[in-house]
Amino acid sequence: MDEEKIEEIMQKSRSNFLNNMEDKIHNALINLLRYNYSHAPTDRKEELVKFFHSVKGTAATLGFASIAAVGEEYEEILDQDFQDSDQVILQAVEGFSSIYKNYQKLLTKDEPAKTNFTEEEKVLSDSEYTNFTTSGTILIIDDDVLLLEMLERVLREYGYEILITSEAEEGLKILEEEKIDLILLDVILPETNGFTLFKKIREFDFNEPIIFLSGRNDVDDKVKGLELGADDYITKPFDMKELKARVERVLEKHNNFKNRIIKDQLTDAYTKNYFHERAEEEKERFSRGDKRFSIAFLDLDDFKEINDNYGHLVGDEVLKNFAQFLYDNLRKIDQVYRFGGDEFLVLFPETTAKEAYHVLLRLKNNFNNDDFKSVKLEEDIRINFSSGIAEIKDTDNKIEDLLDKADQALYDVKQEDKGRVKIYSQVAEVRQDKEILIVDDEDIIVDLIRTRLNSLGYKINYSNDGRAGIELAAEKKPDLIILDLMMPKINGFEVIRQLKNNNQTHKIKIIILSSKKSDQDINRAFELGADDYLSKPFSLAELENRVKRII
Repeated sequence: MDEEKIEEIMQKSRSNFLNNMEDKIHNALINLLRYNYSHAPTDRKEELVKFFHSVKGTAATLGFASIAAVGEEYEEILDQDFQDSDQVILQAVEGFSSIYKNYQKLLTKDEPAKTNFTEEEKVLSDSEYTNFTTSGTILIIDDDVLLLEMLERVLREYGYEILITSEAEEGLKILEEEKIDLILLDVILPETNGFTLFKKIREFDFNEPIIFLSGRNDVDDKVKGLELGADDYITKPFDMKELKARVERVLEKHNNFKNRIIKDQLTDAYTKNYFHERAEEEKERFSRGDKRFSIAFLDLDDFKEINDNYGHLVGDEVLKNFAQFLYDNLRKIDQVYRFGGDEFLVLFPETTAKEAYHVLLRLKNNFNNDDFKSVKLEEDIRINFSSGIAEIKDTDNKIEDLLDKADQALYDVKQEDKGRVKIYSQVAEVRQDKEILIVDDEDIIVDLIRTRLNSLGYKINYSNDGRAGIELAAEKKPDLIILDLMMPKINGFEVIRQLKNNNQTHKIKIIILSSKKSDQDINRAFELGADDYLSKPFSLAELENRVKRII
């Protein structure tokens, strides 16, 4: 961001500061009156100290040196122990008056923007830095609203996503709900302080890097913050370029450390342990917005023979090149993990299994068309890979189950014919978590279907008339209803209509199983909301396939 843009933001923040000054003084005077009549004068006095502390830090950062000096003077005065409350009131009123006089001067005459930076800060602010992060989300917790707004605007211009709050508890809630890369934390906060909040953040196992912001240039405070484990401590006033430099240094250090943990040293793919963290994040997104995702195991065929015939150094070269090939040919949002040996896994966000299948087919065609060329060998090596895919379809799905499905699909490929891509099939899956209601008045048909589907692990309920079927559907809320059209009391068409008009049952899938074969009947069933239509006589295998396709 250029200097003109920074100055434009700073100038807008200065205007906001001055425009809000009368309200801030008014609110502070109300606190002073409350102090005079308070049963807890210590708490009220602390609010007065915080007012002058806030004015000092924000005014200094914005370049209003005269107001900052008054804030600093009266913060120190009121921070002392007073035996007489009248002295507190007198000193506070003098401080308010002095700030107001300087405020009035600024309205009629621009004050030169001055800040008193240390030599260390000058070096930091005058240096050139590159934003090492491609993206990042920063949470700012500070009770100074104007400073929050200014920091938000400036850091957004630097390319960061910004979340702001002035409340400690809200900050903890944001950490629970959002992925945060860095926290900027004020030392002085309402009803608590930054040091106490820091401890709470760590107690909740949040490990994000934290930079303290403070208007207190006290060595003891700095030492306390750093001893707690803060990554940096910045005192107000601060230059925006200095803040940017410190933020980037902390993020770069944190990202380098994190990469050593989450990246495989040989292939630069992510590690198996990191996959579980990211997969849970994708599952959480899926539960909030129903955005499905898929995973795929990829295994190099006959890799052991490469190690045996050419040595492990060539094998390592193959693994590195394969990982690079995946990175070069996948989307940026797709993530590659090394699960061990020659087995890799790809996480496909917002991607169905069928979409992942076509992506991997394209990759296979590109990969298989080129022989592997090694700098350590004169001859080229022909390499192939197999893949198994699984897709999350329900919020109850566990990540371990998803891994098992993709692994099973890969195993099937290895057993049948290497070098293929396969989506996990539910044919062999025991679906004890799925419930089916059969509504049909032909007992022989019911027994045939129930026996077949029970053997696959489905839980089966049944009814032999339409009215009872509607009641049972509302009670059990099955995943699927297999419904005959010709039934006593209420026919199948009316059953569909009532089910689809009921909020409790309108999402239940329905397969019609009927001897009615006319186009008129079939079209009517679909218009009412049926999901599939199978005519009698029927094949149990065909019914089984349609059930698996729907649920």
